[in-house]
Amino acid sequence: MLTDPSDIEKQIAEQTRKWNNASLSMDLKVIDSLYSDDCIFHFPNGQSQNKAWVMKLLSSGNVKFESISNENVRIRVYGHAVLWTSQTTLTETYNNQRSTGQYLWLRLWSRVKDEWQIVAFQSTPVPSSS
Repeated sequence: MLTDPSDIEKQIAEQTRKWNNASLSMDLKVIDSLYSDDCIFHFPNGQSQNKAWVMKLLSSGNVKFESISNENVRIRVYGHAVLWTSQTTLTETYNNQRSTGQYLWLRLWSRVKDEWQIVAFQSTPVPSSS
């Protein structure tokens, strides 16, 4: 049974807050629950990976998120699928290198086992102005 699109938008906004908080605290159990088992990830360097690879990376301790700020968020509901986009400013440490960048994030959410989960994620760097 489909829910009112505005209710779904609120659910996805809440799931996004949950993801941000879990990422900042590196709560791997919550992060794991928000990605579908067959989630596909496309990273700014052109790399494509699966959930197992991402979870192994996060559990390695080589990644730490310091801040995540989503702006210009748009949520579009298409039945049992939701497209979530944002311009995100992210400060992270990766392999002992601290960096801050702006990215265009795209997440595709779907109902999986009666829960909203991310089934696809893409991150594209926002070009710096010259």
